[in-house]
Amino acid sequence: MNHIVETVGSGGTDYGQALVDLHENHWEQIDRHTTVLILGDGRSNHTDPRLDLFAEMADRAKRVVWLCPEPLGRWGSGDSEILNYQPFCTHLSHCATALDLEQALDEVLLAYD
Repeated sequence: MNHIVETVGSGGTDYGQALVDLHENHWEQIDRHTTVLILGDGRSNHTDPRLDLFAEMADRAKRVVWLCPEPLGRWGSGDSEILNYQPFCTHLSHCATALDLEQALDEVLLAYD
């Protein structure tokens, strides 16, 4: 366990850093044929959410789909940045069960018909 924590961190979410890493390592792979799928609660743990990079990514991609396990009533509370990311998402929905996932994926796939 200590090796994992030392290698990848303590497990705190840092969407801004994830976007920086994506930008540095895989940005060229995102184009008008790409669907970006994000699974997460949108909590920044008080780090910079890098909305600039998220907006740029959304502009590059065909679709940005965010599936959030937190109940809607908690979105935007505390360190939640999900409502700030929302305008750049093609699809954003609560997803906490297998049924939620199935419904969200059905909605997303309908956009490709």
